[in-house]
Amino acid sequence: MSHTRTSAARTTARRPLQPARVLAATAAALVIDLLLLWIGTAAGASLDIEAPYDLNAAMVALGTVVPMLAGAAIVWLLARWFPAFPRWAAWAGPAVALVSAAMPFAVSADAATALALAAMHLVVGIAWPAALLPGAQPGREHRHVLNPGSSRGAPRRQAANPRSRCSGSGKPLNARDALPRCGTPDS
Repeated sequence: MSHTRTSAARTTARRPLQPARVLAATAAALVIDLLLLWIGTAAGASLDIEAPYDLNAAMVALGTVVPMLAGAAIVWLLARWFPAFPRWAAWAGPAVALVSAAMPFAVSADAATALALAAMHLVVGIAWPAALLPGAQPGREHRHVLNPGSSRGAPRRQAANPRSRCSGSGKPLNARDALPRCGTPDS
């Protein structure tokens, strides 16, 4: 295993949030919410709500991006003292979104507007754990190759390389690690 790949995997494991993941989930939620606004408008939603502002694309963008990024910043700060907080917050977010999805039915003038707004709340509720929960990390791919000739998908056994560091020379593959990493593609 190369040194840079190992360092990247360790850095990712230490970092409670991945900024690229938060930004991607926020962007996806924004695009979907704007599509829902457009679909609601096309379906005849009046977009009249009991609020001191008009419901338009700018307000939908603010209502999507600001909570996602501010929430991620709060989670990032609290994760420094409470390492388990990001996992808890990732599941608390959809619960809050589910409860808040009922609010548009109380403040909107018609059902089409209420449905569009409730759907927007649920989109952010789905994007939130996607932003916080860890996904596939670099260096954690499946190591075995399936035997293409097997109908059951049994792993193919690779022949041992007599010159491999794992075959008994006693030297670790990575100088910083005390144990050799046998079975990796680099060994």
